[in-house]
Amino acid sequence: MVSILGRVRGVPGGRPRHFPGRRVGAATYGGSMRDTARGIRFVVARTWRASPPRVMVSAVVTLLLAFVPALQVLALATLVERLDGEHTLRDVLAPLLVIVAIVGLANPVRAVATTLRVDADHTVIADLERELMLRAARTPPRDLARAETTARLQKQVEVAHASAQYLYGQLVGAIESVVATIAVVAALATFSRLAALLTVLALVPALIAGRLLAGVWRRYWDVVGPIFGRQRYLSNLLVRQRSAVELATLGAGDAVAARHGRLWRDLVGHRIRLSRRELASDWIVGAVSTVFVLGALVALLVGTDLSPVAVAGVTGVTGAAASVGMAGVQIGRVLSAAPQVTEIADFLAGVPLTDDDGATRPSPSGIEELRVRGLTHTYPGRAAPAVADVAFEARRGEVVALVGANGAGKTTALHALLGLLTPDAGTVTLDGLGPDEVGQRPWLRRFATMVQEYERYEFTVRENLQLGRSPDDAVPDEALWRALELAGLTDLVRSLPDGLDTQLGEQWDGTTLSGGQWQRLSVARVAVRDAPVWVLDEPTSAIDAESEEAILERLVAGKEERITVLVSHRAWTLRAVDRIYVLDGGRVVEHGSYRALVAADGPFSRLFRNQLAGAADGSGVTDRALP
Repeated sequence: MVSILGRVRGVPGGRPRHFPGRRVGAATYGGSMRDTARGIRFVVARTWRASPPRVMVSAVVTLLLAFVPALQVLALATLVERLDGEHTLRDVLAPLLVIVAIVGLANPVRAVATTLRVDADHTVIADLERELMLRAARTPPRDLARAETTARLQKQVEVAHASAQYLYGQLVGAIESVVATIAVVAALATFSRLAALLTVLALVPALIAGRLLAGVWRRYWDVVGPIFGRQRYLSNLLVRQRSAVELATLGAGDAVAARHGRLWRDLVGHRIRLSRRELASDWIVGAVSTVFVLGALVALLVGTDLSPVAVAGVTGVTGAAASVGMAGVQIGRVLSAAPQVTEIADFLAGVPLTDDDGATRPSPSGIEELRVRGLTHTYPGRAAPAVADVAFEARRGEVVALVGANGAGKTTALHALLGLLTPDAGTVTLDGLGPDEVGQRPWLRRFATMVQEYERYEFTVRENLQLGRSPDDAVPDEALWRALELAGLTDLVRSLPDGLDTQLGEQWDGTTLSGGQWQRLSVARVAVRDAPVWVLDEPTSAIDAESEEAILERLVAGKEERITVLVSHRAWTLRAVDRIYVLDGGRVVEHGSYRALVAADGPFSRLFRNQLAGAADGSGVTDRALP
């Protein structure tokens, strides 16, 4: 059985692969029994918290149903005894009515119990997915930047839908089957103890198979978890309006759909291989259990001397065999799913749900100084550092800029500044404190950030602007309009049908914005965030020169309230900044004011030579970006 269950072949790309092996012992094949018990306790507790009435009623009804097979055996035995010709109709009426009641009412009552369990399952999965999404939202950005973190998040969501959603119902079903087996075996013991013992032993193969399948399921999820993530990504590309239109325009939709189809085939192939091993397990369990049931029947017939009452015993053995089979299936599913659910419990326990230091709470004020010293970082697999001994600083009321060609190290420096990566060496401090001393979420509260690859959130204007604030922190309309004025969007928003509450984006039949308007909205969102340090990565790259100049003038006009770090590929945007740091090859090779750097005719002048020449001769190429 181990050889049948312990291996699943196949990985993306068609190359055969064995699931990673596990050590033999208590934790072999899917984790220890302690993990299984933890998973069961977790689901029961979540189900009870989500719906106590359903849990209580379904548990009571299920326990009542568990005694039905035993009652049927005893009632049938009594009926057979009284049908020997020496009893009247009155004598057989009671056991007959019991049998009729069992036959007539068992299924409707079972339907009630099943409905309650299904309702409880749905309630649990809704609550569990809500919390999974909340914990994902509160996962530190430094962790989210790692591929293994997002892969683990995706796995938890898939496991929740495939295993956790049904574990309570499976557990209740297993309890019902076990109790039914015990009750029937107790009834059989009145006919033959050996038959009762052999019937109980029929449950053992199912328990062993359940433990083995737990390991197969765990290794299955280790393999298919990343595939699910890629498949969902491709699916979103094909159905999300912006990406779908672009793919259709490029004529690339078929290629993406083909990749999506290949991943689905991989997933289906893994599931089919797993199903075959489950099927093989069922056949083995069925064959071994059949031997025990046959032995129980023989022991029963011998023990009752082939008397008519043996009919009830035979009914009891067959009923017990059915209960044992169902118990084996349910227990096997519980043993298979519970260790996976334990991983969900561990994940949820790893990120505190309290928001005492939430990144969306009001930002601390009064940050006086930003200082970066000796910043050095090399990415895995790279020989040269992305940044080496980088240093820059800014005080409140100053605007400083980081400039450089692509790959110069600007993004790495910004990620270190925001605490999104841990540098190999160097320090980043605000008023003398670094992210490790402050804590990552409190550290992020100090920043309002606009990234170059900003997202177009298809919410209302108001919802877009308030994304950087707590949902409980109502921002006055006056503050929203001031932010829109800073970004030059006031006239546009006033012209929209519902003003601040206008739905944006084509996906939900909202108002369409241009690329520059989306970028301005991102600038306005930074202003609503109202943090003491602003980090702006190419904040006006999609905006025309005239509008850009007006926005930068307003940014500079309010600079006394904050520290501003700017990244730009346009010389024009750098004229009003206090200090410019030029990066090349991951190092700061020059710094100073705009005028000083132009006069020095060094790396800065060479970097912006075409733009500076255009500004001097009036040719109008000042908007030209760096190569």
